[in-house]
Amino acid sequence: MTLEVIYNQYTDGYRTQFTHKGQNYVADLVDTFDNGPECMIFKADEQGKVSEWKEQYACWFERTSKEALIASVKDFLGKRKYDNIYRDRFYN
Repeated sequence: MTLEVIYNQYTDGYRTQFTHKGQNYVADLVDTFDNGPECMIFKADEQGKVSEWKEQYACWFERTSKEALIASVKDFLGKRKYDNIYRDRFYN
């Protein structure tokens, strides 16, 4: 799977869309300012529009990066062993 990762200059974060088992998702990694960098994955339509903001996955990092977003998507698609926990020093 190839992900197109888009940088958001306003949030200093990253976003991507992907499909898994027929379901479309959006992954968003931003600095929440109160809890630090957080990646959340939401169900979306084919255009990437989120209609229900209930996260399917969440994890936290020390900083935002393209690599952190990609790692979160891979984790979500895999064993999800980091689901809803803080990833301390996952990327240096």
